[in-house]
Amino acid sequence: MFSIRGLWNHIVTAWQMVGMMVIILVVLDLIAAPFVYFHEKRQKERQQAVRAAQYDGAKWALGMFREQDALLKSGRLDVWHAYDYWTAVPYKGKYFNIDSDGLRRTFNQTARAAAPAERPFRIFVFGGSTLFGLGARDDYTIPSFLAKDLSKDGIHNVEVFNYGQPGYSSTQEVISLLLQLKRGNIPDLVIFCDGVNDTVAAYQDGAAGLTLQEYNRAREFNILNPQLPAKRVALYTAALLTFVNANALGKLMRAAMLDLARPLYERIHGWLPYNRSKSEGGMKPYWAIVASREIANGLPRQVVETYAKNMRLVEQAGKDAGFKSVFYWQPVIYSKSPLSDFEKETVLDSELTYAGLDRLMAATYADVRQAAMADGAGIDLHDISDVLNDEKSCFWDPWHITETCDAVVAARIEKNVLPIVAPEEKSGHIQRLR
Repeated sequence: MFSIRGLWNHIVTAWQMVGMMVIILVVLDLIAAPFVYFHEKRQKERQQAVRAAQYDGAKWALGMFREQDALLKSGRLDVWHAYDYWTAVPYKGKYFNIDSDGLRRTFNQTARAAAPAERPFRIFVFGGSTLFGLGARDDYTIPSFLAKDLSKDGIHNVEVFNYGQPGYSSTQEVISLLLQLKRGNIPDLVIFCDGVNDTVAAYQDGAAGLTLQEYNRAREFNILNPQLPAKRVALYTAALLTFVNANALGKLMRAAMLDLARPLYERIHGWLPYNRSKSEGGMKPYWAIVASREIANGLPRQVVETYAKNMRLVEQAGKDAGFKSVFYWQPVIYSKSPLSDFEKETVLDSELTYAGLDRLMAATYADVRQAAMADGAGIDLHDISDVLNDEKSCFWDPWHITETCDAVVAARIEKNVLPIVAPEEKSGHIQRLR
């Protein structure tokens, strides 16, 4: 016989069980939290020390990495910005300084000391985090070294602006340039230094021409719109995943999965941002499946073709506004030879996180070399992926380099820039490399 009192007792019992489970989980999380916190802190300190050691014992290097990690964690390098998705915001520190326009401070003392009545030759440099200068102090980024090199060659009336932004792909950089042109901020020369983010974005998204983690923008679009209740599921799912990933128990479970069942973790993780993909024979890391499939389907060529289209947009804008442009594909750890012992370990570690990326990167850069060498390509594209070959040690992760190697890259770029900045004085003995 149906009993309301009996039903109520079942409901009360169920809620009590749920409440006890929640209390147990909260208690376990509180117990685990300090252990996880100190473990992560030790790991971060160890990583900072190892990376700082690549700077030949420089005393400032460890402090620089500490400030850099704090800056990255603060979210000040990826604040929402209309049209190009995100940008850095003002910041003042010992090693990193960002102005009100979101630009990293660049060495330009010589330009300010030159003839004050004469308008300086203005160079805008675009790129991702390597160009922005992660792993470098303000005056030792690639744009800063470029300004110094020009000064050493007697070109003082030049201003170099660092428009690099962490995570930017070339399309975002083009949009950023167009926004400057719309404001009437016209350069004399623009330099693009790319390769990593265009390729990694294609690796993540399985398509060329998108931004890093484009699937996040698609998932988050209109997620808070109260007129679209269907988005509530995505909102609750995102909240749940954030909670699981952020609490101590979730971190412990993820660490256990990575240690005990990494292929399974990679496959489950891959299902979240991308359509499910079936492995052909055996369990392989998710992105390795994507990389192998997309290389066969011509993704590297699509990345290069998309980049070439962006280059032509910039060149056409230059014809209209009166500036010149030069384009480079930057070095990556996969293109350097020989590798130092630390760089070899970095490559092995990167394969665990970015399975298959080295193959996609190699295939894409091979297509870039063909495009740069092609007769009548019509675009001033330079592959400088080998410029760090024979350097002792450059990379402190797969794509970011030390200040010493920033100087090497800048010197290579200056070979093309010098005849443009001062064609009469320098073109006689500086051969323009293509």
